[in-house]
Amino acid sequence: MVDDLTYVDVPVYILSGGKYKLATLAERQDITLQKYLPTNTYGAQVFVDKNISIPFEPGSVFKAFTMAIGLDTDEIRLYDYYQDDGQVKI
Repeated sequence: MVDDLTYVDVPVYILSGGKYKLATLAERQDITLQKYLPTNTYGAQVFVDKNISIPFEPGSVFKAFTMAIGLDTDEIRLYDYYQDDGQVKI
């Protein structure tokens, strides 16, 4: 896992100046350095709830809400269809 660069997101540490520091890509590839993996190989980021800590565009999530509101207000029926002509002029 240390030598395979497909696992570059897994933190690897080296001992430098009596302290452990995160290895750079060059240090990670250096076979003369002894490398260390933490017990939790994915680091502290496993405790971060990405659903609430990272901003993202909700995108298609709102399609389900729009459909639910339409059904709830009896504006549409479950088997109604919509024909998309593929163009919108703004």
